[in-house]
Amino acid sequence: MTPSVIAAIAFLTTTSLVFLASLLVRGRKGRIEVRLDSLGDGNRQVDSGTLGQITQSTLSKIGSPLLPLEEEQRTRLKTELLKAGFYGPRALIIFLGIKMLLMSFPVALGVMAGMLGLTSVSIGAKYGLLASVFGMIAPSFFLVYLKKKRQSRLRRS
Repeated sequence: MTPSVIAAIAFLTTTSLVFLASLLVRGRKGRIEVRLDSLGDGNRQVDSGTLGQITQSTLSKIGSPLLPLEEEQRTRLKTELLKAGFYGPRALIIFLGIKMLLMSFPVALGVMAGMLGLTSVSIGAKYGLLASVFGMIAPSFFLVYLKKKRQSRLRRS
Protein backbone atom coordinates (compact mmCIF):
# COMPACT_ATOMS: atom_id res chain seq x y z
CA MET A 1 0.00 0.00 0.00
CA THR A 2 1.13 3.49 -0.74
CA PRO A 3 1.43 6.12 1.96
CA SER A 4 -1.51 8.04 0.51
CA VAL A 5 -3.78 4.98 0.86
CA ILE A 6 -2.67 4.53 4.46
CA ALA A 7 -3.31 8.21 5.15
CA ALA A 8 -6.77 7.87 3.61
CA ILE A 9 -7.52 4.84 5.79
CA ALA A 10 -6.32 6.69 8.90
CA PHE A 11 -8.44 9.71 7.96
CA LEU A 12 -11.55 7.59 7.38
CA THR A 13 -11.05 5.77 10.67
CA THR A 14 -10.66 9.00 12.60
CA THR A 15 -13.65 10.52 10.84
CA SER A 16 -15.69 7.44 11.68
CA LEU A 17 -14.77 7.78 15.35
CA VAL A 18 -15.84 11.43 15.35
CA PHE A 19 -19.11 10.44 13.68
CA LEU A 20 -19.63 7.69 16.28
CA ALA A 21 -19.01 10.15 19.09
CA SER A 22 -21.52 12.57 17.60
CA LEU A 23 -24.09 9.78 17.34
CA LEU A 24 -23.53 8.93 20.98
CA VAL A 25 -24.01 12.56 21.94
CA ARG A 26 -27.05 13.15 19.74
CA GLY A 27 -28.69 9.88 20.69
CA ARG A 28 -29.05 10.76 24.35
CA LYS A 29 -32.43 11.68 25.76
CA GLY A 30 -33.01 15.08 27.21
CA ARG A 31 -33.61 15.57 30.92
CA ILE A 32 -37.31 16.16 30.36
CA GLU A 33 -37.73 12.99 28.28
CA VAL A 34 -35.97 10.90 30.91
CA ARG A 35 -38.14 12.37 33.65
CA LEU A 36 -41.34 11.77 31.66
CA ASP A 37 -40.29 8.20 30.95
CA SER A 38 -39.65 7.56 34.62
CA LEU A 39 -43.06 9.00 35.57
CA GLY A 40 -44.88 6.82 33.05
CA ASP A 41 -43.93 3.44 34.49
CA GLY A 42 -43.20 3.06 38.18
CA ASN A 43 -42.02 -0.55 37.79
CA ARG A 44 -39.10 0.20 35.49
CA GLN A 45 -35.66 -0.48 36.80
CA VAL A 46 -32.53 0.95 35.27
CA ASP A 47 -30.03 -1.69 34.20
CA SER A 48 -26.70 -0.79 35.78
CA GLY A 49 -24.68 -2.54 33.08
CA THR A 50 -25.99 -0.67 30.05
CA LEU A 51 -23.68 0.11 27.20
CA GLY A 52 -23.93 3.84 27.86
CA GLN A 53 -22.82 3.49 31.47
CA ILE A 54 -19.95 1.20 30.52
CA THR A 55 -18.89 3.66 27.83
CA GLN A 56 -19.07 6.59 30.27
CA SER A 57 -17.00 4.72 32.83
CA THR A 58 -14.35 3.78 30.26
CA LEU A 59 -14.19 7.30 28.82
CA SER A 60 -13.85 8.70 32.34
CA LYS A 61 -10.81 6.52 32.98
CA ILE A 62 -9.26 7.36 29.62
CA GLY A 63 -9.88 11.11 29.91
CA SER A 64 -8.51 11.65 33.39
CA PRO A 65 -4.90 12.30 32.23
CA LEU A 66 -6.12 15.24 30.12
CA LEU A 67 -7.93 16.91 33.02
CA PRO A 68 -6.52 20.44 33.41
CA LEU A 69 -4.62 20.96 36.65
CA GLU A 70 -5.48 24.64 36.92
CA GLU A 71 -8.97 25.40 38.19
CA GLU A 72 -9.36 28.33 35.77
CA GLN A 73 -8.85 26.10 32.71
CA ARG A 74 -11.15 23.43 34.14
CA THR A 75 -13.86 26.03 34.82
CA ARG A 76 -13.54 27.48 31.33
CA LEU A 77 -13.95 24.04 29.75
CA LYS A 78 -16.92 23.22 32.00
CA THR A 79 -18.52 26.51 30.96
CA GLU A 80 -18.08 25.66 27.28
CA LEU A 81 -19.67 22.26 27.88
CA LEU A 82 -22.60 23.89 29.69
CA LYS A 83 -23.10 26.35 26.84
CA ALA A 84 -23.13 23.41 24.41
CA GLY A 85 -25.83 21.71 26.50
CA PHE A 86 -23.85 19.12 28.47
CA TYR A 87 -24.98 19.45 32.08
CA GLY A 88 -23.89 16.13 33.54
CA PRO A 89 -21.39 16.09 36.39
CA ARG A 90 -19.11 13.81 34.36
CA ALA A 91 -19.43 15.75 31.09
CA LEU A 92 -15.94 17.21 31.36
CA ILE A 93 -14.18 13.92 31.96
CA ILE A 94 -16.19 12.15 29.23
CA PHE A 95 -15.37 14.93 26.75
CA LEU A 96 -11.70 14.56 27.60
CA GLY A 97 -12.00 10.78 27.27
CA ILE A 98 -13.34 11.12 23.73
CA LYS A 99 -10.53 13.55 22.97
CA MET A 100 -7.90 11.13 24.30
CA LEU A 101 -9.41 8.28 22.31
CA LEU A 102 -9.33 10.34 19.12
CA MET A 103 -5.73 11.28 19.81
CA SER A 104 -4.42 7.79 20.55
CA PHE A 105 -6.43 5.61 18.18
CA PRO A 106 -4.85 6.89 14.92
CA VAL A 107 -1.34 6.30 16.26
CA ALA A 108 -2.26 2.77 17.33
CA LEU A 109 -3.83 2.16 13.93
CA GLY A 110 -0.72 3.43 12.13
CA VAL A 111 1.62 1.27 14.20
CA MET A 112 -0.69 -1.72 13.70
CA ALA A 113 -0.63 -1.14 9.94
CA GLY A 114 3.16 -1.15 10.14
CA MET A 115 3.22 -4.37 12.14
CA LEU A 116 0.89 -6.04 9.66
CA GLY A 117 3.33 -5.20 6.89
CA LEU A 118 1.07 -2.73 5.09
CA THR A 119 3.75 -0.08 5.50
CA SER A 120 6.83 0.47 7.62
CA VAL A 121 6.19 1.05 11.30
CA SER A 122 7.81 4.48 11.22
CA ILE A 123 5.66 5.68 8.31
CA GLY A 124 2.53 4.26 9.94
CA ALA A 125 3.38 6.00 13.20
CA LYS A 126 4.07 9.29 11.39
CA TYR A 127 0.71 9.23 9.61
CA GLY A 128 -0.94 8.16 12.85
CA LEU A 129 0.60 11.12 14.67
CA LEU A 130 -0.54 13.41 11.88
CA ALA A 131 -4.09 12.07 12.16
CA SER A 132 -3.97 12.35 15.96
CA VAL A 133 -3.55 16.11 15.60
CA PHE A 134 -7.02 16.05 14.05
CA GLY A 135 -8.24 14.07 17.06
CA MET A 136 -6.75 16.67 19.35
CA ILE A 137 -8.41 19.61 17.63
CA ALA A 138 -11.71 18.19 16.30
CA PRO A 139 -13.53 17.77 19.65
CA SER A 140 -12.99 21.43 20.51
CA PHE A 141 -14.32 22.54 17.13
CA PHE A 142 -17.27 20.18 17.54
CA LEU A 143 -17.98 21.70 20.96
CA VAL A 144 -17.93 25.22 19.50
CA TYR A 145 -20.29 24.04 16.73
CA LEU A 146 -22.73 22.56 19.26
CA LYS A 147 -22.56 25.71 21.38
CA LYS A 148 -23.37 27.97 18.41
CA LYS A 149 -26.16 25.65 17.28
CA ARG A 150 -27.72 25.60 20.74
CA GLN A 151 -27.42 29.37 21.20
CA SER A 152 -29.06 30.06 17.84
CA ARG A 153 -31.85 27.63 18.73
CA LEU A 154 -32.36 29.44 22.05
CA ARG A 155 -32.44 32.83 20.29
CA ARG A 156 -35.12 31.63 17.89
CA SER A 157 -37.39 30.32 20.65
